[in-house]
This record gives sequence, C-alpha cells and structure tokens, in this order.
Amino acid sequence: MLEGENSIVVIPSEDYLGEGIYVDAGHLTIQGSGSLSIDAHDAIYLYDGDLTVNNTTLNITAEDDGIYVLYGTLTINNSTLNIEAFDDEGLDVEEGKLIINGGKITINAGDHGIEVDPVYSEDPNEYELGQKDLARISGAVLDITAYDEGIDTDGDLEINGSTITIHDADIGLDSGSDITVSESTLNITCRDNALESNANLTITDSSITVDSTDIGLFSYGSVTVDSKTSVSIEADITVVRAYGSLDIPAAWGQIGSFVEGDGSVRLFLVDADGNPLTTLTNDVAPSAAPAGSYWLAVLLHKYNTTCPITVLTTDGGSVEGDRTVKYGRNATFTITPDEGFIIADVLVNGKSVGAVESYTFKKVRRAQQIEVIFAPDPAAVTETPAEDIVDPMYSGENAA
Repeated sequence: MLEGENSIVVIPSEDYLGEGIYVDAGHLTIQGSGSLSIDAHDAIYLYDGDLTVNNTTLNITAEDDGIYVLYGTLTINNSTLNIEAFDDEGLDVEEGKLIINGGKITINAGDHGIEVDPVYSEDPNEYELGQKDLARISGAVLDITAYDEGIDTDGDLEINGSTITIHDADIGLDSGSDITVSESTLNITCRDNALESNANLTITDSSITVDSTDIGLFSYGSVTVDSKTSVSIEADITVVRAYGSLDIPAAWGQIGSFVEGDGSVRLFLVDADGNPLTTLTNDVAPSAAPAGSYWLAVLLHKYNTTCPITVLTTDGGSVEGDRTVKYGRNATFTITPDEGFIIADVLVNGKSVGAVESYTFKKVRRAQQIEVIFAPDPAAVTETPAEDIVDPMYSGENAA
C-alpha cells in the first residue's frame, strides 16, 4: 500500500542494466493514495503473472519499456501514470491483455506508446481465435507521443467513453483485428494512417479529429460510422480507404481534405449539408464541382502498393525471404549461417535485434532494411596438436 512519495532508482552496471521491479511467475498489485517514482532500464517487468495498478500514481522513467508484462494481464484502474520510455514501449503486453478503467495516462515513447500482442496458439505462427477485448480502454484519458504507433494491438481494440490524444506518431491506432470506438474523443496527428484496422472499424457517437499525411481511416474490412459521430479529417492521401463495405453518414460532406482520383479513388460529391449529389469517375476534375459542394475521397479497391526490403549480409551465410511485400503485410526472413560460421548480429533499420535465426517485419508500410553479420564459429576453429608445437627453449640436437 503506497503512502506518501516513494522512489526506486536502479543504476545500471556493465553486467546488469536493471529493472525497477521484477516479478517472475507471480502477481503484483500496486495501490494506495501515495505515489511511486521508478527510474530504471525496464521500470516494471512482470513475467507469467498479472499486474494491477489501483487508484495510485506512478512516475516512470525507463531506457527501455516503462511497463512490460509477458504472459499476463495488465489492469490499470483509476490511476495516474506518467511514463517516459526513451527507446521502447510505454506499456508493452506480450501474449496477454490490457485493461484500462478510468484514470489519466501520459506516455512519451521512443517506439510504440502502447503495444499489446495476443496469446499464441500451439502453432506459434497463428494467434488464438476469439480474443475479444484484447485491449480495452474505458473512461480514461490518454495522451501519447510516440515515434512509431500510438496504440498497436494484434487483436481487438475497444475504446469506450475515453479521450485519447496521439501526437506525431507513424500510425495513431493500429489493430490486427477489430477497432471499436464508442462515446469517445480521438485527436490524432500522424505521419501515416490515423486509424488502421486489419478487420472492421466501427465508430459510434464519438468525435474524431485527424491530421494525417497519409490516410484518415483505413480498414482491410468494413468501415462503419454512425450519424452521431462528428469527424474532421485532414488527410494528404485519402480520407477513407476500405477493402470491404462502407457505411458513413451524409454529414461527412464537411470533411476538409480531398484528393483527385488516380484510377482507384472514387470521388463522391455531396452538397453543403452532406447529401450525396452524384458519383463521378476519376476523369471529372474536382474544379467542376458546384459552388458550396464538397468532395469526399474513398478508396474501395485493394491497395496493391508494395514496399521494398533491402537485405545486406557479410560473408558466411545467407538470408531467404521476400524482397518486396504488399503494403500492410508481414514478411519473414530466415537466416542460415554456412558451416563454420555463426550469426553474430542482425540489424533492422540500423538497430540490433540480436543474433536471431529469423526476423519478421510486421505490417510493412515503407521501405525496410535487414543486415546480417556472420562470423567464424569459435567452436569450429581447429586447435594445433601439442606435438606440432615447437618449444623455442628445447631442441632435440641439444638433448643430453
């Protein structure tokens, strides 16, 4: 039970970077009217157990992850979290779930603000089915600044009654499954897609403000937005892009950023009240629109853009895998050293990921690079037999 102000500071050594709090195969609850400040490589690291933060304040400074939970559920109830994670995620849950009920969370992350991966099935390449509410955020206020995704989940993402602001991220909200937003306010500034769903995107009774240099709403499945939702999207490429069905309100005529057709974009013309006037092909210039009307750009066809992946290697092995990948898809590279060699290091976009035997780029959206460094295997070096070693202090000619 926290009372007053408390702190944990871990000074790293050459052999130990250090966790502020480390729990192995156990459950941890942090609660109380006081506060806890943690300054460590990983502030809180929980393995094979659940972490619950109740009605308290955490101030976290971490070189790597702010809070990392593996094989468990991270639950945050009515708490205040201020997280600085310089090189990695603010909140990172692998093979588990994230539940946030109330409170205020501020994250400044060098990678993802929040990342949640689902529990794996027996096949490590497939996720278990039916994992609803993998990440659920209810009645909370989140303010996230992230270099990569603001919130990234490989399963369902549900947001209800919350206010989420995301600054300067690549992607605002990114889900490998459904995204459901209800009675919430989203303010997103990003360099890529603001909301991206690999399944279905549903928004009801909410307010969405987006400033994106790519796409506002992007879904590999359906996009559904009800008439109670107010939307202001400034997107340099397209306001909405969907593989599947599209159900949007007529009031979307007030959207402020549009693009001309390029053969795959359909331009919908609506009047000042958002009522559809007609559907036009891409060879009709937007300048031909009547005064007081608006253009709404929607892509209904598959997005077939491919992204290149550059492979660099030293002598001593090979790398097999895709050299190009479709936008948003995964690409796995298998690394095989030659006989007498080992994998010394693997660099992804210049950052070491260790001496791994394979690496998967997830949801590729831009050019990538993987570099593999091979080295001679120390165990394979042939030692010189002792009888072949000449002792300079001894010669058979001088033997007595």
